[in-house]
Amino acid sequence: MSMIFTWSISLRLNSYQLETEMSSFDPVAAQQAATARMRADDAGRAFLYNRARSFGAIAYSPSIRRTGCSWEQTSVAEARRVALHWCSAADARIVVEGQLTYLALAVALDGRYGWAADSRSRRAERTALRYCEGPSPRIVVLLDTLRGLITLEDPPQKSKEQFAQEAREAHEAAYEIFLQRTGWGAIACSRATMRFSYSQNQDGAESAVREAIRNCNQPDAVALISGYDSYLAVVRCSGNFAGGRSNDPDKAEQLALAEGAQFGPSPEPLLLLHTRQGVIKPPQPPPRLTL
Repeated sequence: MSMIFTWSISLRLNSYQLETEMSSFDPVAAQQAATARMRADDAGRAFLYNRARSFGAIAYSPSIRRTGCSWEQTSVAEARRVALHWCSAADARIVVEGQLTYLALAVALDGRYGWAADSRSRRAERTALRYCEGPSPRIVVLLDTLRGLITLEDPPQKSKEQFAQEAREAHEAAYEIFLQRTGWGAIACSRATMRFSYSQNQDGAESAVREAIRNCNQPDAVALISGYDSYLAVVRCSGNFAGGRSNDPDKAEQLALAEGAQFGPSPEPLLLLHTRQGVIKPPQPPPRLTL
């Protein structure tokens, strides 16, 4: 009996609570609450979508002063790839990258540049200008990695004097490399025919020896001496050749004469060669016969 009574009271309470809620139900407020929940869901989904596509980067080429940039990319690697693609230069490099931030690039008249990434655009501009050490810097790229470009200008281009100076520097650097690679020389001789020959300005010891032997053009030709950026001397004495090498021409001749003196008295100087400059003292002509 008590259980039936308790169940009856519970049913009456639930019915009363339901009637109370139904009497206070407002369809307009319910509709507004449902709309607010939908907007919140949409905003959350948009936030997640935007965050997934919020990477950006700026690329710059110092040689031709060209920029490339990217935004709304799905990863740092993709942002870098797109920026380098749009820069399209051999020396293009990524100067700044980021996510959900502002990126700025400043370039000076002489080509030097500065960059910055910051959550505020003005602060990013000021920082990039501060780190650009060249004369008269200005902002050439300012972008929001989520929304896109804000500022895009052509960097200051080089003057004719700068182009001429860079051309001279490039020529001097290339000539210096040429000098470093081509300072080898050698002397080869043939004891059977007593002929000799030489090579100069070769790019290695092996090529110098090979060229000297080829110039001698004798089956028994062998390399006598070789060197880099130095003086080579050769003497002949009693059917033998002797050589000397030094950075001083007189010293090279003295060494060759001392080496030739081992074969007999009065060695005959034949040739003094600088491996880069060429022949200093040519071979002595044979004496004329008098009848």
